Amino acid sequence: MATGVKLSEDAYNAFNKMKMGKKHRYMVMKIEGKFVVNKSMVLKSDDQRVDFEELLESLPKNSSCYIILDLNVPTRSGQSSGRDQLFVISWCPDTAVIGDKMLYSATKQAVVDKIKEGIKLVQANDLGDLIYEEILEK
Repeated sequence: MATGVKLSEDAYNAFNKMKMGKKHRYMVMKIEGKFVVNKSMVLKSDDQRVDFEELLESLPKNSSCYIILDLNVPTRSGQSSGRDQLFVISWCPDTAVIGDKMLYSATKQAVVDKIKEGIKLVQANDLGDLIYEEILEK
């Protein structure tokens, strides 16, 4: 189902800055009108797990959003200096208004199609869907 909502040019440029600059751990995007807009970008710290935990604490309890998350994924042999991986998290908590959840679910593909290079998609409806170790294994 097409919603007509598109990724804004500003959000697309912020994504490219994040992807190329490797300085930001994650960015949060929300739907405003007919566009998905960048709401915030968080710089990387020395500890990506701490950054991930801070992201979880900042997630809205009753509204949806998209998050682009940059994590260093360990190699299969367990070496910590693996490869950088971008994840698109579609956060639609169970407590969000049904119309909000439907709009975000239906718009998710438009976001993914615009930034499709080397990303992994994660659907999350509660914090149990966002376990650090499980994200790294995707």
